Amino acid sequence: MNASTLNEVREIAGLFSDAMLVEEGRLRFLSIIGLDTAIRELQARLTVPSSSPERIHQLTVGTTVISATETSGWRQLAGRVKTRLFGDLVQLFIYDPLAVDPDRGSGRALLLERGEVQPSDERLWALLREVCAYPLLEHWRDAVLNAFRSLEWIRQVGGCAVHGCWIDLSASERVGIALQRMIRCGVLTREPEDDLPPLPDLSDLRADAVAAAPDPIEEGPFAGFELIHSYTRAQAIEDGVLVDVSHTSEAREAGFRLPVAMTRTVWDDCVAWSDEDSRRQVPQDEQGRLWDLLYMASRSMVDPRHRDRSELIYQIVRVPRGGRGVKPKPVSLKLTIGAGDDGEPVITLMMPDED
Repeated sequence: MNASTLNEVREIAGLFSDAMLVEEGRLRFLSIIGLDTAIRELQARLTVPSSSPERIHQLTVGTTVISATETSGWRQLAGRVKTRLFGDLVQLFIYDPLAVDPDRGSGRALLLERGEVQPSDERLWALLREVCAYPLLEHWRDAVLNAFRSLEWIRQVGGCAVHGCWIDLSASERVGIALQRMIRCGVLTREPEDDLPPLPDLSDLRADAVAAAPDPIEEGPFAGFELIHSYTRAQAIEDGVLVDVSHTSEAREAGFRLPVAMTRTVWDDCVAWSDEDSRRQVPQDEQGRLWDLLYMASRSMVDPRHRDRSELIYQIVRVPRGGRGVKPKPVSLKLTIGAGDDGEPVITLMMPDED
């Protein structure tokens, strides 16, 4: 398809395309120009029942064939220009919804760039950090982009007068394993470093690989050592050392998407509150105190000063439990983002002197 010319849409006379992105016969982006009546006919014939003889089941743009059997997921945007010579001239954009609404739940998105160049790494990295379920530090950009491209979790798609990049992190468990390996081998570091080792072998994490990811104990500096005992996060929650608040309405309303728990010390100091406490000190409840703690934690996480940190200190104001005090007093808390039992990112709230 020639990017310098308009390409005819053969199914309806008077329609031409000036930009198109198609992947394996599936439409990702299409710009069509034509008279208002021709554009309306196209829209109608794409939406009538599939059994109707007027239904269009494919679009032939130049020499490219686009399947139109399933159009319910397509989105459209049209603009009109009045001309004396041609009448109302309309430009219609038909596109994959992931181009404007990234799916953060599945980690999928499509980044488009008008012209003959691929989207910049800056734009790609910003979108990747938006849809990835794992926290990514800013100075990890080059290493993570290279790794994800090698695994085809980021794929370039060429087109006519528009290019794109697919992001597909739906295999979230493999994404977590890849990041873990890069952290262990020193490719991903807490602070920026000039001299970094090469990427580890991640080929077994590709979608077409049949080998399962190796047990972490079989690689890295502890390879060959027998694991005698480990105290998991799940066990800490079961024992009451950690209090899991991930599924509370307060955590959801505060904007937490990752599992979040706090140490028993934080719970007892900042959240716990009984009817006797209300009678002796000041009327409060645990739901309100939990909301205050989680809301301030979420606000601290989006603070630009803390954006690239996996650990931060923030303050809340609460009425200390015990005695007869009624005045709120500040207390500092530590928020950390680390790996859970299965490598997934988790948030833990603790006192500054806790580890």
